[in-house]
Amino acid sequence: MQAIHSQILAVIGAGNIGRILIKRLLASGVSSQHMLVVDADEARAQSAALEFGVKPAALGEAEVSNADVILICVPPKTVLETLQYLAPRWHPGQLVISCAAAIPLERLEKLLPRGVAVIRVMPNAPSLVGRGMNPVAFGSQVSEPGRALALELLKCLGETIEVRDEQEKLMHA
Repeated sequence: MQAIHSQILAVIGAGNIGRILIKRLLASGVSSQHMLVVDADEARAQSAALEFGVKPAALGEAEVSNADVILICVPPKTVLETLQYLAPRWHPGQLVISCAAAIPLERLEKLLPRGVAVIRVMPNAPSLVGRGMNPVAFGSQVSEPGRALALELLKCLGETIEVRDEQEKLMHA
């Protein structure tokens, strides 16, 4: 995971999926110094930060808005609200990876500024031990370097399979 080591990662949502990602990224060699954890429940963010040795942060902090890769791990019912709050703070070149079920790329892309790339992934239970088969769909703004970075990051969860255009609806829970 060469390229991912130099990136600042913000994990937004310290529930099951967020914790799986943090745990697997750390196990893959990503430095805890390059990871932030954010949760609407401050105590849960603090708990995850202590458990994994990553930095807790508040949603509106500049560090979160300036992260290279933002992993959206909040419950599906709060994804759109979270993105609406954060999107004005983001800038071209950032990579947003959504782990939310039932929210298609098209809807996610409409909320983000031009040049912010969005990817959908659906981690599954075996991802907890790095043995998942994770479907991934790439948005229209994802560059080849962004795609390579995302695939590198997702290796920590296991295997990935690309889902294209009309197949994306099959990713819904």
